[in-house]
Amino acid sequence: GITRFVVTGRVVNRSEQIYGVPRLIVVSYDANGKVIERQRFMPSATLLDAGGNVKFKHTLSVPITNVEKIAVELENQGA
Repeated sequence: GITRFVVTGRVVNRSEQIYGVPRLIVVSYDANGKVIERQRFMPSATLLDAGGNVKFKHTLSVPITNVEKIAVELENQGA
């Protein structure tokens, strides 16, 4: 009986070199654009060949109310 969000997408390596896949961050926003929650996760592939891609599917670990927008970001590898 708990509603959860499932986020799906694809990470694409548009470069001409093999590239390490960073962790992804699912960011949930309220109606005013305020961040409600950030959840980090790692896609199934850690490296992508040039032009390669990997699909991802992530279920948010906690039910979240008042979510109006969800975005997925690449984690800054220098952070």
